[in-house]
Amino acid sequence: MVFGMNVLALVAAGIVGIVTGRRLFPMFFFDVDEFWECVKYTLIPDWVSLFRGEYFHDCHQSFKLSGYIILTAAATCLSYYGIVELVLWLTSN
Repeated sequence: MVFGMNVLALVAAGIVGIVTGRRLFPMFFFDVDEFWECVKYTLIPDWVSLFRGEYFHDCHQSFKLSGYIILTAAATCLSYYGIVELVLWLTSN
């Protein structure tokens, strides 16, 4: 019973994470091309960007992608925790 509850909570949290990611996407990126540009700059080492003269642009793009990932992951984890706690509270009464 507990295993089934955890799987259900994981599925629900995953759905919340996908919805949150889709809602946050326009706040961080104008389009999909900008998202992939952020991924590209995140994967390029900082010293390479420094020698190309793109260091601050690289830092900005990496920060945007990191913020997007952290907020989406935090919403997913918090929704999982909230669902599990809600189910435990409902079943204890």
